[in-house]
Amino acid sequence: RVLIREDHFLASTKHLYSALPPLNTMGQSIGKACIQPSALPFINLPYSLVVSLGQSVYEVAEGFGLDEDELKKIIQISLHEYLSRMSESSIDECSEALFALFNTATLVQSKEALIDSFELLATICIVSGMQTDEKIGFIFNLFDLNESGKLNINEVTLAFRALASGTAKISAMSTSIDLDVIDKVALGGFEL
Repeated sequence: RVLIREDHFLASTKHLYSALPPLNTMGQSIGKACIQPSALPFINLPYSLVVSLGQSVYEVAEGFGLDEDELKKIIQISLHEYLSRMSESSIDECSEALFALFNTATLVQSKEALIDSFELLATICIVSGMQTDEKIGFIFNLFDLNESGKLNINEVTLAFRALASGTAKISAMSTSIDLDVIDKVALGGFEL
């Protein structure tokens, strides 16, 4: 079994984003990200709140999928003070809108609709106010499923796919995900 350490994961992550096509708006390829309005309350969160979200997911969720009520509870628990200027019903509305962004089920109103907790946490982390090394550490630990301190090829691929898919979902720009490119970049991390 081949495993990857956190420092190689950092290099692979940088390679992933350089392999993806740039977001171009009026000639710019670097600049402010275009984010869906319903994701804005969850952008630029500090490290402590991203960690709190992660802990709340493990406390509330019964598996790796989150239903809408679980997401509401997680956000109420972990972000209540941060969103204190908002009423409880407004926080629930923000949670519902965030759920809708991440929900790819055909039956959007289905009681069985679930979102991927890994994709949600990785995406919120990547658009947070955390320092780059904190983001890498958080994502590394999130996908280190067997807590070995190393990621195998499946864990790296899962991490990269979750990051690409999640950031595409919160992007206000139409983007397509090429899984072959993501898989090649993940595999390339093991060739460093």
